Amino acid sequence: MLYLDGVTDPNITTATVIDGFTVTGGNADHHSISALYQGGGLYCDGSSSGNECSPTIANVTFSGNWALYGGAMYNNGYSFGTSSPSLSNVTFTGNQVHINGGAMYNNGDRGVSSPNLVNVTFSGNSAASSGGAMYNYGRDGYISSPSLVNVTFSGNSAAGSGGAMYNYGFRDGVSYPNLVNVILWGNNAPSGKQIYDFGTGGASISYSLVPTGTNDVFYGIGDTTYWGAGNITAADADPRFVAPIAASSAPTTTGDYRLQAGSPAIDAGNNLSVTVATDLDGNPRIANGVVDMGAYEKQPGPALGLAKQVAPATNVAYQGVVTYTLVLSNSGGAADGAVILTDTLPAEATFAHWIEQNGATIDAGRLAWSDAVDAGAAITVSFAVTNTAGGGATITNTAWFSGSQQAGSAAAAFATATTLAPSGSGNWSEVFPPCSGVCKYTIPAGVAITLTTDI
Repeated sequence: MLYLDGVTDPNITTATVIDGFTVTGGNADHHSISALYQGGGLYCDGSSSGNECSPTIANVTFSGNWALYGGAMYNNGYSFGTSSPSLSNVTFTGNQVHINGGAMYNNGDRGVSSPNLVNVTFSGNSAASSGGAMYNYGRDGYISSPSLVNVTFSGNSAAGSGGAMYNYGFRDGVSYPNLVNVILWGNNAPSGKQIYDFGTGGASISYSLVPTGTNDVFYGIGDTTYWGAGNITAADADPRFVAPIAASSAPTTTGDYRLQAGSPAIDAGNNLSVTVATDLDGNPRIANGVVDMGAYEKQPGPALGLAKQVAPATNVAYQGVVTYTLVLSNSGGAADGAVILTDTLPAEATFAHWIEQNGATIDAGRLAWSDAVDAGAAITVSFAVTNTAGGGATITNTAWFSGSQQAGSAAAAFATATTLAPSGSGNWSEVFPPCSGVCKYTIPAGVAITLTTDI
């Protein structure tokens, strides 16, 4: 457990930096000394007039910590003090409390506790009472109003109220967090699965994904919650995390809260609130012109596509030659290093020769190609086949591709001629081309044919 003393020592400001390690297994279980039962991972004490504990905390993971209040972190601005740390690229996972604030408790009891959070995740935390992830308490006109930008809450639980967040304004106290580009989803509590506002507690919420179905958000009597622009609030809104964990599993450190393709949170945030260059993974924070909601930015991936053409596509003669052209393209923002292309020729098309091989091979009528496809690149494979189908047939050929993120196919078809010209001499099958449907045989002017057997 880390104890940051802004009371007996000089004030702790943002100039004090805690960077780059994991706080785990902390246990604040002393029942009579507040500093020993609050903040299982970190106790930030800025209590009493003129004191402050507001360090910079970056690239830190708090996991598996326990306390009565503030399972991972307790920020104490009690009695005219200040405790408002600045957190960036921080993970709170699998922490728990016996009472309130599964991961973080911000105490503005006649003081100020309003941390600033950027690129932070709260997942798999639990509280035996309220605030499965975060508990904010402002009392007697004082403040606990954290600022949250690009923060993710999911899989947190409270046995009482506020599965993710509990905002309590007592006796004109202010508990009014500002949420921008935030995701609250998949949290659970008997009352207020995502947010519970009590007394004069509330929040300002914009450009955030917060379901507002039955029991998702609880509004207190004096609630002043403001819903700004850009929110996604459908009861069935789903951010499409890679591997979310049910809140019933908390406390747990499992789960993956990156966004999958197709997430409504992608490109749905507000760029004006972004103050950092990278996301929680260290990737560009704005990857596609508009910032995503949540702690992770969906990075441009490969976007493979396949087009297939055949020429000529109609009136192909028996033993005539047609050309297949396959174009495998990547219109995405990243290369795909594991792409496979296959094309099994139909029985009526016999491979003749390559036109543009590009590393492809053919064996027993099956074309195969595999390699990387760079972003913006296209690979062309072209080859000729001989038609062995009779007249009046339609020959369809399908090629398939697979990559690291996409798979698909493309087909092309050619139709054989229905007007056929016999020629030469011999029996019927040697003189008259085969017909697979309804055909018309026409002997061209000036052409003589000889049948050597009766018909």
